[in-house]
Amino acid sequence: TEAGILALEKRTIDQVAAGEQQPESDHQFSGDHTTTGLTDDRYWREATNYFSYVLQNREGKATILQVTYVNGNPHAPFDLLVNGIALPAEQPDSANKAAEYTREYALPAELRNKEFLTIRFQSRKNSITPRVRELRLLR
Repeated sequence: TEAGILALEKRTIDQVAAGEQQPESDHQFSGDHTTTGLTDDRYWREATNYFSYVLQNREGKATILQVTYVNGNPHAPFDLLVNGIALPAEQPDSANKAAEYTREYALPAELRNKEFLTIRFQSRKNSITPRVRELRLLR
């Protein structure tokens, strides 16, 4: 809904659209063995090693990392790290048949006052990360 979109924008501190050149460049994209794709006319990124972005936590207000995933790859376990600290990332749900789904992860208290947060998606041995469409830092 329009109201829902506006409310989300108001809560958003910083965001990056994965797989899109300018937003990734603006957020210091880094990665190894990573690819992009297009689903429903929107880009996503995945990796057999890792990829990361640096998001700016203006005024130290971020409490939540929101990630939108795209279904379509093997649902292998992965690690989600913020400034090197592993978040208890909910693993992909192979029963979920939605084209995309969004998860919110609480940021640990010790990260909430950091100006810059490096968000890293790390595959585990012989696996692949989920397909990531968008990341948002939320207040």
